[in-house]
Amino acid sequence: MVFSQGTAWPPDVHAKYGIVLCCGFFCIRKTDHTLSFISDLEKRARVDGDDQVSLNRILDESGNEWEVSNPYKIPFRDTFFTASREIIRSKPGGPISIAILPHHLVARQFRRMKVIMNAHGSTTFPSAKAGSCPGSIGSAAPAASWLSSRVRVDHRLLPLP
Repeated sequence: MVFSQGTAWPPDVHAKYGIVLCCGFFCIRKTDHTLSFISDLEKRARVDGDDQVSLNRILDESGNEWEVSNPYKIPFRDTFFTASREIIRSKPGGPISIAILPHHLVARQFRRMKVIMNAHGSTTFPSAKAGSCPGSIGSAAPAASWLSSRVRVDHRLLPLP
């Protein structure tokens, strides 16, 4: 599974690792294991009322840990989160294989980047006002191109409803 990186939500998981996954951009290879994981996530999200909270807590409760090469801290509100210019990976032997894309390449709205990819896959430029997309190219092409050059991706993804 490949996810974009979150910031500090949920705070309990962030406090433990300094790293959380974001449900704004992700790719999941369709296997029996991932179908079961998504089923568990869907059930948990109905209870928690938040997919990102559920995802991160399920991974935490299952014993998942992270390997971070060349970590650095990014200030966010009243805290910091850990990021890397390289892919952050779940440790081998963990419950599930996960890759987190570098935050500087795939982020919701991060104004210091030359090009901003938001969680909905459109690309905007820093001069854009929040909520507008004057420079939109209307696709997730920059992230997909970067991802495919660095991570083997199986394009048989879970079907969208």
